[in-house]
Amino acid sequence: MDSASNDASSEQHCRLYLITRPVVPDFQFAGTAEALAAALDAGDVACVRLALGTHDEDIVTRAAKALMPECHSRGVAFILSNSVSVACAIGADGVHLSDSVGVGPARHTLGADAIIGVCCGFSRHAALVAAEAGADYVAFGPAFPANRGTEERAHGKGSLAASPDVLKAIAWWHEITVVPCVAFSGIRADNLEALATAGADFLAVGSALWAEADGVPYAEVSAVARNMSGLNAAVARARMNC
Repeated sequence: MDSASNDASSEQHCRLYLITRPVVPDFQFAGTAEALAAALDAGDVACVRLALGTHDEDIVTRAAKALMPECHSRGVAFILSNSVSVACAIGADGVHLSDSVGVGPARHTLGADAIIGVCCGFSRHAALVAAEAGADYVAFGPAFPANRGTEERAHGKGSLAASPDVLKAIAWWHEITVVPCVAFSGIRADNLEALATAGADFLAVGSALWAEADGVPYAEVSAVARNMSGLNAAVARARMNC
């Protein structure tokens, strides 16, 4: 997943980009690695991002060392959220940054072949700045407001409509550049089609992978594999309409 990967992504229209579960008091590195392996074996994945929600470099390093081999043994890129120094130390494939300011320093530290992505929110200007700085991808989101999603799922309603701002940003980006874009936040099997149709190259999935169907967090291995199969089937259907 780099700037050269856009040729491949344009042929396949979109692929999945997995985000790890956050750190919790009973976080199990080995168990998470087993669940991640099951997900990777259950379907096509372009990239896995370690996003633990902590700045503790020891925890990030331990988690990365547990999860990265599962990715690399399957030819899947493994990147970290913001932790440039850890990414460099362990040989990760790159980083996902909160803004474009860090692109230059990250490139200097990690090298020309590293994957460097930037979160741009809804901002087209931020995406242009990130691409100009040398980012390999930009990320637009949140695609689905988290609070509205929780409320509607609690009332048993159907899939949510994607954010118009995100859909417009993706469609615009798809028209003006070859730099890939990622859509993120709240993406599930039953709501991803609009994002793929708009032109998203990658769909970042987190909670929809790790949660049980009834919303119980931190799914067991078998549930993760089932979730992954459902997500891949939804992407395949979406590709037919792209």
